[in-house]
Amino acid sequence: MRRERIALDFLDRWILENAGSPWIADAAQLRAEVAAAREWAAVHRPHDAASGSPTVAALLERAGVPEPVRSGALARIQANVLALTDETVSRVVADRFEEVAAGMARNGHYARHRDAADFFDIVLWYTTLFAVSRHDLSANSLPRIGYLFDRGVTPPLERTLQHDFHDFLMGSPLAAVCQAEARDLGGGRVDILFTRGWVKTVAELKRTLADRPSDGLLDEFGLQAASYSGTNVAFGVLMVLDLFDRGGGQPPVAQQVSLHHRTPQWSRAEHAVALFRIQGRRLPPSRQ
Repeated sequence: MRRERIALDFLDRWILENAGSPWIADAAQLRAEVAAAREWAAVHRPHDAASGSPTVAALLERAGVPEPVRSGALARIQANVLALTDETVSRVVADRFEEVAAGMARNGHYARHRDAADFFDIVLWYTTLFAVSRHDLSANSLPRIGYLFDRGVTPPLERTLQHDFHDFLMGSPLAAVCQAEARDLGGGRVDILFTRGWVKTVAELKRTLADRPSDGLLDEFGLQAASYSGTNVAFGVLMVLDLFDRGGGQPPVAQQVSLHHRTPQWSRAEHAVALFRIQGRRLPPSRQ
């Protein structure tokens, strides 16, 4: 029931954000129904849920919210509930995700197209989970991440990170909407393309051998990610395999996730790029 109450809280926030839009006929009435459902959930036991309060999906359907707006709202609410109720995810990490998602409001396409924003929130959340897992896991637990502990003369290529990230996505709810090595976007080929309805956004994967600040990585690689969005939303993901030797250690994962805004010389539109740094050339903590 805790998840249901949190979902209703997020639904109430969504109604406030979209009050006055053509897809909500009566925002006040819908908020009253959400309040009643929240009160019911607060006083009933979990096994009563099936016969009691209407679900978030039922409330949206009953209010006449059309598709794809309804499915977009449900997806965003689900992602937010997962972020707040997954006890395995550090609150510090969840807070960083929320900060990045909040910063996206500055982007015109994100602010204007709710379905695109909802979809990108989910992409951001699962990309964050990937960064967390690669920060915490050892090569003994998951041999395929041995490239992150490779300290040999020949450093791993970004292709290895791409395969690892794509394999991770194949085990997530994004499996059906992501494609590796997608062609014919902006005249080129993208590392990973995410598609839902009309919305297309990309993840570009790179590597660096130098000790670069996040802004430096955006200057070097960020505009390539932006160049694929000429006919779609002006936001995407840049993931960088950081192969600068930090003595085998790695910064806290919350410091490895950041949001940047850039306006390319060839565009008047500002682009938002979510940067995820994945540290390589690592050693187990016992050997640092």
